[in-house]
Amino acid sequence: MTRPLLCPGCGEREGVRLVLGYPNAQARAEVERGDAVWGGCFMPYPPPPRPWVDTACRACGAQWSSEAKPSR
Repeated sequence: MTRPLLCPGCGEREGVRLVLGYPNAQARAEVERGDAVWGGCFMPYPPPPRPWVDTACRACGAQWSSEAKPSR
């Protein structure tokens, strides 16, 4: 398990990988362990410009890009 990231929304250390699309067995296992959050099956097409949302907070539900500079 990787250490959760600091959430820019609520300040809690609850940020984990956001799984989008239909999850494979590994992604489902990560979600079940709490190491990831499932964001649904919708995948935007064409993909939005980078940085796109790939992280979510387990505490408040905020979503952000791990590539974006934190606001704090």
